[in-house]
Amino acid sequence: MRLAGQARITLPDAVARLLARSQGSVLCCVRATASVSASPSAQSLGFAIFAAVTGVTGMPAQRIWAAWAVGAYLAGAAMMALAPPSRRVLVVLVLLALICPLGQLSVQWHGQHEIWVVQHAAERLVAGNPVYQTEPAALSDVNGYFPYLPAMALLGLPAELARCLGVAYPLCDVRWTFVAVYVVVVVLAIRHWREPIAAALWLLVSPIATLPLATGGDDLPVLAMMVLALTCAARRRPAQAGLAAGLGCAAKLTAWPLAVALGVMILARRGPAAAGRFAGAALAMLTALVLPLAIVEPDAMMIHAMAFPAGLTKVGSPANTLTPGRVLAESFAAGQWVALGLLVGAALCFCGWMLARPPTDENAVARLTAAGLAVAALLLPASRIGYVVYPVVMALFTFHCGDSRRRAPQFGAAAAKSRLRSSGNLGSVRSWRVRHTATADPSGHHVFGTGRHARITDAVGQPDLEPGQTFTQPAGVPPSTLSQQPRQSGQY
Repeated sequence: MRLAGQARITLPDAVARLLARSQGSVLCCVRATASVSASPSAQSLGFAIFAAVTGVTGMPAQRIWAAWAVGAYLAGAAMMALAPPSRRVLVVLVLLALICPLGQLSVQWHGQHEIWVVQHAAERLVAGNPVYQTEPAALSDVNGYFPYLPAMALLGLPAELARCLGVAYPLCDVRWTFVAVYVVVVVLAIRHWREPIAAALWLLVSPIATLPLATGGDDLPVLAMMVLALTCAARRRPAQAGLAAGLGCAAKLTAWPLAVALGVMILARRGPAAAGRFAGAALAMLTALVLPLAIVEPDAMMIHAMAFPAGLTKVGSPANTLTPGRVLAESFAAGQWVALGLLVGAALCFCGWMLARPPTDENAVARLTAAGLAVAALLLPASRIGYVVYPVVMALFTFHCGDSRRRAPQFGAAAAKSRLRSSGNLGSVRSWRVRHTATADPSGHHVFGTGRHARITDAVGQPDLEPGQTFTQPAGVPPSTLSQQPRQSGQY
C-alpha cells in the first residue's frame, strides 16, 4: 500500500537501489577483516588460522599448501610482533607460503585442473595446431576444452618452450609463470599505493594470493592486470590503463566488467580525449590477441570460451560449487536457462546503472566491479568458490589505494611519520601524496615542495597547492594549530 504523497518506486529504481546497496555489502567482510586490528601480526595470525582450517577441510593440493603456510604465517606473526613488517619479512613469507609449497606441488604433480588445460593449449600453439579443438573425441572429454580467451594460452608458452629445451618438469610448470606475472604486475601497481607494505601483506602474502597461485588458479594473473589498470587510471594514465585492461580482457571474460566500467568513468569524468586513449589501447590489445582467432575459429571459440563455462555443452564444467545458479540449473529442466536469463538481466542492470550514474572515480569502479562479479559468480550455473577472489581484491584496492575518508591501517614507517605529524616534530616527511622531502630553509621553515606534486592535504592538513606555489610551515608549529594562525601573503 502506498501512502498519499509518497513517490512511486518503479522496477528500474528498485534494481538500481539494490545494486547500490550491494556495492557496499560486498566490501564489508574485507573492511571488517582489515580494520579489526591494525597490527600486521594479528593479520598474519588470522592467515595461519585460515591455513589450518584449509589443511583439515581442503583438497590434497590445498593440504600440502596448508602444511607450509601454517608455519610460515605463525613465524610471520612472531616476526611482525617484534618489529614492523619490512620488505625482507614479506619476501621471507612469500618464499615460505608460496614458493616452497609450489615447488613440492610441482614435483608431486598436484594441482588444479586449469594447469593442464593451459599447458595443453600452449603445446598446441607451439605445434601449430588450433588452440580450440573441434574434434568430437576432444569435445567429449573435459580436458579437451579451453574455456578462456587466446591470451591465456600465452601464459603457457614459457613453460612449453622450457620443456622443448629439455628442462625438467618441476621447472616447466605453468604455475611459475602465473606467479612471476602476478608478483611483478602487483609490485608495479602497489608501489604507487597509499600504504604499499600493508597492501603487499594482503595481495602477496595472504592466502588470497598464495593459495590459488600454489594450487594453480589462473585468475590471479588476470586480477593483477585489473589492479594495474585501476592504478594507472588513478594516476591519470589512460593509455597504460587501457593496455592493462585490454590484456586482462584478452585472457578471460571476468576482466570485461572492469574494462567497461573504467571506460565509462574516464569518459564521464576526464573527457573524450582520455577515453579515446583508453579505448584505443584496449582495442589494440584485443585486436592483436583475440581478433585473429575470432576470425579463423569463431564457432570453436564460442563453444570453448562461452558455452562450456555456462554449462551448455554435453560435458559438464569442473566448477561445481553449490551456488544459487547451480541450484536453479539442477532443480528443473529449464533451470539452466533461467539462471542464464537472470545473469543476462544482472548484466543489463550493470550497464544501465553505469549509464545512469557513471562511476565518479576508480574507487567507484572497483566497487561496481566487485558487486557485478559477485552477482555473476552466484548466478552462473557452473561456478566455483575461487571466484570470490575478484570482489575481495577489488575491495582491497579501495581500502589500500583509494582516497576514501577511512584511511587504511598504518604501521612501520607510515605509523612513525603519522606520529611525527601529530606531535608537530615533522622533520623529514614523505607520504604517498608528498613527492618532496621537507627541508629547513635559513628562516627556519619546512618546505614541502612546489607545483602539482606538493599535495599536502593528507600530510599536514592543508589545502592542495596550485602549480607554482610553495607551502612553508614554521618550525615547531604543530599542524593542528597552523590552520588557526592568520595566513600571510605568499605563505601558501
